[in-house]
Amino acid sequence: VWYSKAQKKQLFFASSLAIESKEVNLPPLLWKATPKSLWIYALAKNQKPHLNTPLCYAPFFNVYENGNVCMGSVRVDERKASCLEDFITQWEDYFFNSYFSHQLGSYPITKIPLISLWQELTHSNKPFPCELLNPNHLTLQQIL
Repeated sequence: VWYSKAQKKQLFFASSLAIESKEVNLPPLLWKATPKSLWIYALAKNQKPHLNTPLCYAPFFNVYENGNVCMGSVRVDERKASCLEDFITQWEDYFFNSYFSHQLGSYPITKIPLISLWQELTHSNKPFPCELLNPNHLTLQQIL
C-alpha cells in the first residue's frame, strides 16, 4: 500500500469516450497491489493518510466499485520488480500507460458524470476538484 500526492499525469482515453488524451491534474491517490492485482482509491486531502483516513472512489474508468482495477489487455509481469520501488513504479506505469475505456458498474464515482469531469479537466489547467469525489465508506485500515 502506498499513496501519491496530487500530481499531473498523462492519461489515455479510448476514442469512444470523446475525451482528449493529455496531461491532467489528478487527486491524491492511495494504491494497493499484489503481484497480480491493483486497487486504487482517491483521497480528499493532499496529505499522507492515516489508518482512519476515509477513502473515496478513484475517479477513473476501468475501476470496480471495490477499487480493483480492470487491467484489460495489460500484460502484468509479476516477476519484473526486484524491489519495492520497482514494484510501485511498475504498477503506476501499468495504470497510467493503459487506455481508460469504460465505467464499471453504476456506483456514484464522482458528484458529476465521470465523462463530464474528464472533458472539463482536459480543457483546463485547474487542480483536480477533490470536492467532487464521493466517499466509498472505507478507511485505509479496512483495506489493509
